[in-house]
Amino acid sequence: MEAFYEPIHEDDTKETWEELEQAVEDTGKLKTEYRIKGAIGDIIWVEVRGEVEYNNNDEPNRMHSAIADITERKTREQRVNDLRRGGPRLLLVRSAVL
Repeated sequence: MEAFYEPIHEDDTKETWEELEQAVEDTGKLKTEYRIKGAIGDIIWVEVRGEVEYNNNDEPNRMHSAIADITERKTREQRVNDLRRGGPRLLLVRSAVL
């Protein structure tokens, strides 16, 4: 398990661990987003979806999962949020110039 958490951004480790525990102990399904440290020190956002496989004794045996790079989506979301926060002020400045 340690190898799984090594690349996870330190600010996301606790929440990601809690979501994994919930999937294993409760729901059997995992869907989460978190940041990882890339090979050159960059930050990459990923989405992970997984399903826990249990043995005959209903104990967790393994998790089948898929991981997708969602960095571009997260960047777009951040830009939209930035525009929403600054949007009205920008419109007022533009209106004053006209």
